[in-house]
Amino acid sequence: MQRERRARFITAALILILDQTLKFLFYNRQLIKEKLTLIKNLFYLVPASENQGIAFGLFQNYGRFFIVSTSIIILFIVFLYLHTEKEKTLFHWGLILILTGASSNLIDRIIYGFVLDYLLLNKFPYSFNIADVSILAGVGLIIIKVIKDSRYKKLDSRC
Repeated sequence: MQRERRARFITAALILILDQTLKFLFYNRQLIKEKLTLIKNLFYLVPASENQGIAFGLFQNYGRFFIVSTSIIILFIVFLYLHTEKEKTLFHWGLILILTGASSNLIDRIIYGFVLDYLLLNKFPYSFNIADVSILAGVGLIIIKVIKDSRYKKLDSRC
């Protein structure tokens, strides 16, 4: 169990460091001047763009509100992590990934006043960052855990 916990925190640290390093380099050094192909016809690195809102640029210019609300969400996630059963590994991985992504985007809002996005999928109109991917993966893991748990409960009730 201790090894599992250590793996989660090392993964979180690596995601946070990678995301923040890329954002720093792209924003402060202007390393990417035009779209750079990572996977042909699918995945690109783009010049850093400012996202004043949340996902897909919704709710623009609510910076202070997002700093406060994200901070509250982070505290809630930490509470959930500390107060859930230790055998809920998939759930804990999901929480750690959401926590990491939310923390990295919160750092952006505090430092830059907005979130920096630098990745783009072909035929997807919005850019995003590694923190966003971490949040999405975390939510996905929690959804999988909830579905698995509900299936087991249905099976138990039939017996």
